[in-house]
Parts: sequence; C-alpha cells; structure tokens
Amino acid sequence: MMDFLVYLPLTLLYLAARSTLAPGLPLPDLALAAVFYLAYDRPSLSGVFLAFLLGYMDDVFSGGVIGATSFSLVLAYAAAHLAARKVHFSTAAMQVLGVSVLAAVKGLATYLLLGPSGPDAVSLVYVVPGAVVTALSAPFLIALFVRIDGLVKSRSGGDALK
Repeated sequence: MMDFLVYLPLTLLYLAARSTLAPGLPLPDLALAAVFYLAYDRPSLSGVFLAFLLGYMDDVFSGGVIGATSFSLVLAYAAAHLAARKVHFSTAAMQVLGVSVLAAVKGLATYLLLGPSGPDAVSLVYVVPGAVVTALSAPFLIALFVRIDGLVKSRSGGDALK
C-alpha cells in the first residue's frame, strides 16, 4: 500500500501540469507507464486499485467521462500482468514494446467504451501521437520509477514496497 504515497502525488502533479500548461500537446501518459511498471515489477491487488485511482484522476483532470480511463488502465494492468508472466521487461526495447501494446489496449478499450457515444468521442488524432510519445519515453519513466522506489526503500529502511 506504500505505492500510493509515491505514485499518487507524482501523478497528481503531472496531470495538473499537463492539463493546465500543455493541454493539446501529445505528452507521455505517466499513469500508463506507472501501471506498466507496477504490473511487471510487483503485481498485487493494490496495483489494480492504484490503476483505477490513476485512471480516475486522469478522467477528472482531462474532463473526460468518469470511469473510462479507470476501466482502460485496469484492463491494461491485467494485460501487463499476464504478459509479465511470460516476458521479461528488463531491456529498453521490451519496455517500449510493452508500453506500446498497453497504449493500444488502452486506446482500444476507450474506443470500445466511448465509441457508441458518437464519432467524436474518441479521436485517433489524439490517441496515436500520445501512444507513440508514451512508448518512446517508457524506458526513461521506468528508470525514474526505479530510482524513486530505491529512494523510498532506503528511507524506510528496507523492502517496504513489496
């Protein structure tokens, strides 16, 4: 449960900055990268709950349909957890590939969920560039998460996050 102390404030600050400073730019999806990292590094029920909360925060800050991103991130967490049983995501290329697949899963889930609402509910014009930027920045974001986890572990005096 200590994951919430690290990822929630970090994502909250990022989403606030993204929605106010650069609302139209394709920036990396920090929540998706965090969900990917948690799914393969330490899968647990708290990771599913964190995926839901990160998605909910994303929905609140983006002004989207509440629950759409939450559902998509929980589905992405499940997909990453199942993939992590068979694939080792230790190299940058595998991290880029894994986040690319998760971005596609998230985009498809959002499209299937919101598609019946109308043709403008989900536009690929915004989904594809964001997915590409997120995939290319995945190794850097995951390195940041590893470093943050190391700092939290060293300050807590042990393996508190596992």
